[in-house]
Amino acid sequence: MLGVGAVLGMPMGLWVLTQLPILEVRLAVYTLVLGFTLLSLKGVQLHNEGGPGLIFGTGVVSGLANGLAAIGGLPVVLLFLATPMAVAASRATLVAYLFAGNVYAIAWSGSLDLLRPEILLRVLVFLIPLGFGVWLGHRRFVTTPPPSSFRKFNLGFLLILSSFGLLRTIFL
Repeated sequence: MLGVGAVLGMPMGLWVLTQLPILEVRLAVYTLVLGFTLLSLKGVQLHNEGGPGLIFGTGVVSGLANGLAAIGGLPVVLLFLATPMAVAASRATLVAYLFAGNVYAIAWSGSLDLLRPEILLRVLVFLIPLGFGVWLGHRRFVTTPPPSSFRKFNLGFLLILSSFGLLRTIFL
């Protein structure tokens, strides 16, 4: 259901990206991510893994966010952090979801003529630090004792990323 929602949301996000001023899009996306992160830090929890509606809705929001600002993983991370799903299962699902979602995003972006040669070059250049980040994240994950520290680390990281993105959008 998560993937189905993202498949539907991504084209809408890319369309909105081509229609609205980028400043407004960034403000909306970072504000939403910051808001969801603060809710998670306040301890908002689900008592189960969420029903099909919540999972589908998260997929749609993720697809929209990925199409708008390439941050589609954040809503999914927040959903997983709010559920009692095992940390290892959440991480594995997220890695597979992000890989498939990014391949789908690249295909849609190419079909809308949004990919220029300099963007493709940046993608190739950033594959190296991406690989290092995945390796480092995996090492940190397997050496982190309790799942609660994994949750705290990720929420802190989301708080920093969304705050920085929001401040950068407002002041630059």
